[in-house]
Amino acid sequence: MQLKISQRFFSIGDKFNIVDQNDQPAFLARETLFRFRSNCTLYDLDGRELYTLEYKFLSPFGGCFIRTFDSDVGMMDGRFHKPFVQKWRFELEGKKYILRSGGYKCKIFEADANWKYVDKSNPIAIIKKKVLKLADTYIVEFDEATLPRHMAALMGLWMDSRFHKEKH
Repeated sequence: MQLKISQRFFSIGDKFNIVDQNDQPAFLARETLFRFRSNCTLYDLDGRELYTLEYKFLSPFGGCFIRTFDSDVGMMDGRFHKPFVQKWRFELEGKKYILRSGGYKCKIFEADANWKYVDKSNPIAIIKKKVLKLADTYIVEFDEATLPRHMAALMGLWMDSRFHKEKH
């Protein structure tokens, strides 16, 4: 399965179209402007709010809370790993994942209860940033049996925030 997350070029605030590999709409997303803490909300196609990524204020590693209707359901937390390689923990709906990035490519692995890799040799998803595009575009390749679509979309939106640290 593949999701393409494309930022709208002419918009006030970040707005994203999220489509599947057949260019069929999957989700919508937008950043909320004029807030103390910036956030990005994922919507279904009917405009219902699914999840909000609320970025932690002054978080050096780009951490965020994942909320739905004002209750916390997950988190994203950064960790220093090695030079030129960053590592984050992602938890949502009781499932844990480790994200490793060395630039414009991020690999996602399943994690156990103690935040250890389940299988470090097999990523369950890969997020890639398309470099030569006018508007930011990310491709999330994943197996829907292992990683639900909404989690893949949230990880792709979060990846956009990592490349725009000055805004978040």
